[in-house]
Amino acid sequence: MVYNCCGSLRDSAGIRNDLVNIYIYDSCQQSCLCKCLCLFKFNYSIIGFSGKTTYFNIYLKGYKEKEYSLWKESKYFER
Repeated sequence: MVYNCCGSLRDSAGIRNDLVNIYIYDSCQQSCLCKCLCLFKFNYSIIGFSGKTTYFNIYLKGYKEKEYSLWKESKYFER
């Protein structure tokens, strides 16, 4: 994801049936904003979903935001 370079992004994930919820939040405490954007990558290995459609909801809580908001939805189907 593209985000402010001074951010300190952390993540967590939860799985329920065929839905994977990923939560990304900015845990920065000071000097959190700068005038540049950077590419942040998160890698996940999820097993046991072969042969069915798996849905992903990715939520983001940015710097100084109080709640998560849906950033992106996706689905994956392995044949």
